[in-house]
Amino acid sequence: MIIWKKPSKKFKYSIQIYTTIFFGLLFCLLFARLKNEYNQRKADLTVIKIQKYKTDFQRYPNSLAELKNETELPQYFDQFKFKDFDYIVNKSNGEFNLSYSLDGWHINEYDVNTNEWESRD
Repeated sequence: MIIWKKPSKKFKYSIQIYTTIFFGLLFCLLFARLKNEYNQRKADLTVIKIQKYKTDFQRYPNSLAELKNETELPQYFDQFKFKDFDYIVNKSNGEFNLSYSLDGWHINEYDVNTNEWESRD
């Protein structure tokens, strides 16, 4: 005959701690993934606006602030912080460099020649 024994307070406390840690880590991972997808969509929109600026004015904008002033941006784009991007125009070869931090260690950089994003450390 098996006798059920009431769990001790120490056991209940341990389960609560491990459950809290598990759900905390799960939340952090999901939040990081959503943040990366959101940032990538904003980055793609920025590239489109830079290329549209070039077709309209025959040159790349000197800064993203200039891009914001000269092109019609969606309303939610006004809330976007341009300081999250590093933007440099190389006037000698007529290309631009746009990059942003993924997670503090990795960087996504746009390659003008291939029109694709590349991740690097």
